[in-house]
Amino acid sequence: MLINRVGDCLFIVSISLIVLFYSDLWVSYITYPFLTFFMVLTFMTKRAIFPFSPWLPLAIAAPTPISALVHSSTLVTAGLYLSIRFSFLFYSNSLLMRFFLVVSIFTSFYAGINAIFETDMKKLIALSTLSHLGFIGLAFSCGLLYLSFFHLLVHALFKSVLFIAIGDIMTNLFHSQDIRFLSSGFNFTPSSFFTIMVSLLNLLGLPTIRGYFSKDFVLETCNFTYSSYFLVFTIFFNLIFTYYYTYKLFYYSFSTLKFTPYVLESKSSGLHTVCLTVLRVVGVIFGYI
Repeated sequence: MLINRVGDCLFIVSISLIVLFYSDLWVSYITYPFLTFFMVLTFMTKRAIFPFSPWLPLAIAAPTPISALVHSSTLVTAGLYLSIRFSFLFYSNSLLMRFFLVVSIFTSFYAGINAIFETDMKKLIALSTLSHLGFIGLAFSCGLLYLSFFHLLVHALFKSVLFIAIGDIMTNLFHSQDIRFLSSGFNFTPSSFFTIMVSLLNLLGLPTIRGYFSKDFVLETCNFTYSSYFLVFTIFFNLIFTYYYTYKLFYYSFSTLKFTPYVLESKSSGLHTVCLTVLRVVGVIFGYI
């Protein structure tokens, strides 16, 4: 909460500078460094970019009503969206874009390493979200403005479906968030687990599914930018973490019965199943659209 209040205060200062000085060109040149500085800190806070990133997985690991409230009120993609809208302020400064590039890659790398050792379901998905936020920031920093926005939409679609499906599964695990209690999920909640499988394939960027059309295209286009070989290598190295934690979630979800099996505390309603089915279908065809 405190980290986001810092971003909100800087946001108000940035808006005030725009309202007061943007119409006067001469004053704009004087206030431009201050405006850029405040906006960079604002967007880094709202994007949960390092060093402002630890609040996201910690907030999501909280009890579900609290984490849902925090996640909806902080809007982790707000910073990315505003960065895209105010890109004309940033793209004129090559040094600033290099800074954005390095910080975005490090955020993705940091989130991927943490996700490997994570056993909390919600925290694992939050770290995956953080990794993709760094990935979208990487596309933005490389000048791929429209592609970063497209990947933002695609990621929001399949990650929201993943969150809904995980919520249904947690209900049947006595609200336990430990991934190690998962077992034989397809036998108990087949609709949610089929949804998880589609979402994970999107996360991996399987060809012909929507994740492929944005994620693979970003990686491919990054090879044609002026980034160093080390940065390109780090970008592709981050994919190893994605594959590992995705396989971990898949393995625990579909493994055989354990000592503490599922308990069907509540069955999914017909409306819930229909909504998940619609989201799955949209998930497959969204890339073509």
